[in-house]
Amino acid sequence: MNGNGSTTDVSKAGADTAGADTAGADKAGTTRINATRHLRARLRRELPRDVFIHRPHRFLYWIPMMALIATATAVLATVDLPPFAAIMISLALGGVYGSLFFFGHEVGHGSIVKSRILQDLVLYSSLGIYCTSPHLWRIWHNQVHHAYTNHEVSDPDTWGTLDSYRAFPAARIGFKLSPGSGNWASVLYLFTWFTVHAQHVLWSKSRRAPGFGRLSRRRAAIDSLLWASFWLLLGTSLGPYRALLCVIIPMLVANAIIMSYISTNHMMSPMVEGDDVLDSSMSVTSWRIVDAIHFHFSHHVEHHLFPSMGSDQSPHIRRLLERIAGHRYLAPAHWRALLMLYRTPRVYVEPRVLYDPVRDTRVSTDRVATALQRKGSSLPGKGQSAARLHTGHCKTNAVVSARTATSILGKPDV
Repeated sequence: MNGNGSTTDVSKAGADTAGADTAGADKAGTTRINATRHLRARLRRELPRDVFIHRPHRFLYWIPMMALIATATAVLATVDLPPFAAIMISLALGGVYGSLFFFGHEVGHGSIVKSRILQDLVLYSSLGIYCTSPHLWRIWHNQVHHAYTNHEVSDPDTWGTLDSYRAFPAARIGFKLSPGSGNWASVLYLFTWFTVHAQHVLWSKSRRAPGFGRLSRRRAAIDSLLWASFWLLLGTSLGPYRALLCVIIPMLVANAIIMSYISTNHMMSPMVEGDDVLDSSMSVTSWRIVDAIHFHFSHHVEHHLFPSMGSDQSPHIRRLLERIAGHRYLAPAHWRALLMLYRTPRVYVEPRVLYDPVRDTRVSTDRVATALQRKGSSLPGKGQSAARLHTGHCKTNAVVSARTATSILGKPDV
């Protein structure tokens, strides 16, 4: 907003900014380094105090979810149901596991209860279907990802740069699974990637990225091994058909649900050097009932601003961001974000340019943002090639984006 209270147009820069000078990049960049801190301070001034109050009674949501999981698993394991009914229950079971993950994510940030024992109870139950250790998750997600969101080397959740693609064989193999690669294997991505990526972080990325000094790889490996052994023993005892219903389908569905959000959170945003959540993150818009079931995980920019705030308060933040940040705040329809994900490449050749090293196409993240902002605009791959979307003026766009950050944030707190 301007000083007179009117909304400032702060849409991300497009090709028309080519004539802007780049001399102000360093000066504007100073604003961007602490942009999130200043934005958070401004939001705090306008939010009612009660949105920051912990609501421990929300911990009780864990009980019905666990009851549903236990009941559905018992029915599928013991009752001879018609195949269609069994598959429907199995799909629903996977949906409950997905919701449980979102709940565990919130509990793990300390937004509901402070008790470490209760947090561990929820985290073990919510991460078990993915064979992921709560110990790893706390360090990987809470400490590293949140501190280094979309940083080139430090964030373990990015697909990396062209240099890392060329340097690491695992990156080239993983690229084939990535959405937007055009490879048939990318069909498997949503259904498997959280489980696969968790192990990749444990055994590879945590050795290279900063922030993992406190990770006990042995402890995390034991957690994963115990969960994998549990599912294997359960599946073996049930037999192939019931193992499919009780274990495999729910695992695939749970992965697909959570990755449909996680993949849109940051993968189409620019890489950043400082801390600018409006640049490095994106929210999506879902139906209200879906938001409630998924604990408002769609409000991801909001979460990065206030990680320890209860997710039920996220809509308050969204309304303020829409007014204060204008077009710099991205929250496209969830389905549009997923379509865009599969129509754009994943490797960064420049901080604001996504690149497909196999097909040699590139897309500016600024143009991606513009396409997502405008409901009637074409998506990459529909009416225009990905290569056409590259502006060729990434440094200029960064300068303009930095300048708009100043108008959004107002005068920094002293």
